[in-house]
Amino acid sequence: KVPFFMLSILFGILAILSQQLAEPSNSLSFSYSLIERIFLLSYSIVFYIIQFIAPFNLSAMHYLPDNNGGFLAWQYYASLPFLLFIIWLIFRNTSSKYRQTGLQKVMVSGFFFFLITISVMLYVPAGFTLTAERYTYIPYIGLFYIAGQWISNIREKQLRLAFFTSKNAVFAMFSVIIIVFSCLTWVRIGVWKNGDVLFTEVIKKNPYIFHGYMVRGNVKRSNGDYQDALKDYNKALEYKPGLVLCLINRGIVKINLNDYKGAMQDCNKAIALKPDFAEAYNNRGYVYYGLGDIKSAILDYNKAILLKPEFADAYNNRGLAYEGLSNMKSAIFDYSQSILLEPNIAKLYNNRGNAYFKTGNVKSAIIDYDKAILLEPEFAETYINRGIANEGLGNLKSAMFDYNKAIQLNPKSTKAYNSRCLLKINTKDISGALNDINIAITLSPDNAEAYSYRGIIKMAIQDYEGSIEDFNFSLKLNPNDNRVYYNRGISRLILKDTNGACDDWKKSMEQGNDAASQMIRQYCY
Repeated sequence: KVPFFMLSILFGILAILSQQLAEPSNSLSFSYSLIERIFLLSYSIVFYIIQFIAPFNLSAMHYLPDNNGGFLAWQYYASLPFLLFIIWLIFRNTSSKYRQTGLQKVMVSGFFFFLITISVMLYVPAGFTLTAERYTYIPYIGLFYIAGQWISNIREKQLRLAFFTSKNAVFAMFSVIIIVFSCLTWVRIGVWKNGDVLFTEVIKKNPYIFHGYMVRGNVKRSNGDYQDALKDYNKALEYKPGLVLCLINRGIVKINLNDYKGAMQDCNKAIALKPDFAEAYNNRGYVYYGLGDIKSAILDYNKAILLKPEFADAYNNRGLAYEGLSNMKSAIFDYSQSILLEPNIAKLYNNRGNAYFKTGNVKSAIIDYDKAILLEPEFAETYINRGIANEGLGNLKSAMFDYNKAIQLNPKSTKAYNSRCLLKINTKDISGALNDINIAITLSPDNAEAYSYRGIIKMAIQDYEGSIEDFNFSLKLNPNDNRVYYNRGISRLILKDTNGACDDWKKSMEQGNDAASQMIRQYCY
């Protein structure tokens, strides 16, 4: 019994710790008076005993009750006399008849084994829940021990019960119980299929509790279902308006839906409610970054790191911000700090690799890309980046392997097709390049770069009018790409539209293209 007792204590503590890591501290669990806590304790014990006998109305979450008006529901008050009645029955029935069969000791020890092992969860409510069936696996050993010994004594004809005429009736009853419990188990397996299904059932049984909506929103957000996640977060905040973590998560969803104004409102409200919450500053920094206000983003990342010095995500985000300001030295420092804190996150190595590549340190970039791929072999973005780096070093076969692998992992990656298209242009595979860029445009019709690349391919096959059409479309989508003006100028020159070519080169030169100034000197004066 002692090993089982120690295991139950261990698993109970692990459950509590995991809940604390997954969820912020729950103010509800500390809002009850001493008298109310006694009734909650007795209710929990009675709940688990009843569920052992009749496991119906099962749910992943049985939430802490709301003591509206200062009173709990009647069943909480009724649980204490009911529990005392059960204890009285146990001691009353430890008669000589039971002592002769040894059941007196079995009943007392089994019940107290259950009571002591379940007490870990009774004393400290886990997260937002008062009771949860999943914490009874070990404590129920005590109750099953009583039932097992009782059946064993019946089989050995050491015990006779007035309401059973034979031992066969007992075995028949337990056979029915086993069948019913097996069917219930099968049903519950379906409920635990995934987080979405599980918390949909929790919400169905607890439609006015915020927690189920918040968790299901988290599940939908992680699955990329941002619209439905937003609906769940809205519902959670309807029932608990000051829930800081939910505000933060809703802000993340709004960022993914490009609603930066709404995301900013959520972050500001979260900071007002909890000004020492580092995650709120980190998320608001990301909103500022998305709005193009990189300096304000850095200020928020600084605050997040000040509040939480081991906040790897804040270092990574600040690195991205510094990279946006072309401050590669600071960016690499921040990426390195985030890697020190979280050495097994692939995207951190990928981001540092990008920064190294932009400084011209291509070999260090490839080392980081290799590490990212080692940690996450299906990280398609890193294969693309490593391909670009390999191409920069002249390792064209390696680059082609990386682009092919990226497309295999993510057949809808426009960037992968664009990159492989450029490599095929450089290796004179014009037909293959045209096929890749057509796929890229089909996947992403608003990708200005793809039209620019197809314009270059059409120049290579001397379809200058077609190239101008693609360059026009590219500039419509992105009027600030000096390379497109430069290339369209060349096509116009070949078609003897010298004035149009000079206009394009002037715009290209105004945007910082030195090669355009040379073309102007040669053809426009």
